[in-house]
Amino acid sequence: MDLVVIAPPPFFTHTAGGRPNEAFQFRLTGASGQQYRVEATTNLIHWETIELITPTAAGWLEITDPDSPNHPVRFYRAQAQP
Repeated sequence: MDLVVIAPPPFFTHTAGGRPNEAFQFRLTGASGQQYRVEATTNLIHWETIELITPTAAGWLEITDPDSPNHPVRFYRAQAQP
């Protein structure tokens, strides 16, 4: 028998910023010690990495997208890295 352990997906918990000309900031929770790739897109097809991040000891991922003021609409996702 093989046992495969999969880290739970990051959980979106908080937003801040988002005002014109201000970088969008948000917070996720994730597994401590697990690295995550945070990506952004304007069209849900072409994604760009905005940050590779490891959570704090409490499990928080604090993300700031300094390019967000240049996009009226932007989508985000986070993926655990192997």
